[in-house]
Amino acid sequence: SHCQWLIGNSPDVVRHIVGSGWPEERVVLIPNFPLIDDMPPLSRASFGTPKGAKLALAMGRLHRNKGLDVLLKAAAQIPELFLWIAGEGPEEAALKRLARALGIEARVRFLGWRTALYRAADVCDYPSREEPFGNVVVEAWSMGTPIVTTATPGPAWLVRNREDAVMVPVEDAGALAAGIRSVVSAPDFAGRLAAAGKKRVAEEFSEAVIVRRYLEFFDRVRPRRG
Repeated sequence: SHCQWLIGNSPDVVRHIVGSGWPEERVVLIPNFPLIDDMPPLSRASFGTPKGAKLALAMGRLHRNKGLDVLLKAAAQIPELFLWIAGEGPEEAALKRLARALGIEARVRFLGWRTALYRAADVCDYPSREEPFGNVVVEAWSMGTPIVTTATPGPAWLVRNREDAVMVPVEDAGALAAGIRSVVSAPDFAGRLAAAGKKRVAEEFSEAVIVRRYLEFFDRVRPRRG
């Protein structure tokens, strides 16, 4: 009630703000930029993962909205795939039980909150049921890691399917498995996705680009003297 303007980081967030009664002319869209340390990747051996194994990474809170149960079911369909899940949350115990029930416990690692993981993986998976923006998408792009994501509103706005990411339907473990397999089995395709993602960040989502958009917005709305 004390604000004159609101900033949404995705079209879905902007729609929600306007739908809640905020004047459309007083909301602007400025997305997030990735802000992660450019550190050497963590060793696969430190997490009991064979050097030559196909490795998928999932980052995020262990919550139902993140769809990690669907990812585990997809991983069960790819026998050669190891999976690192980085995060904490209320679904941790249930996800571990599901991994055991699916018979994939030996190739799934629950790492807690960690950084320096993207470059260790062959593919980043983002199986969310609900995602208004999708920080993991732009983070993976910035690290040069190909990404497979579900078609939730944020990622569906961000990515260009099979150009800079692979996008699959929500709640479809079979489609998610096929998307992962299409990346880890085709190094040339994975490389094209990674290169296109880095280009998208440089042109649209880098810190410099987003800070410039904020400065332009502040300049446009600041009171003028005289």
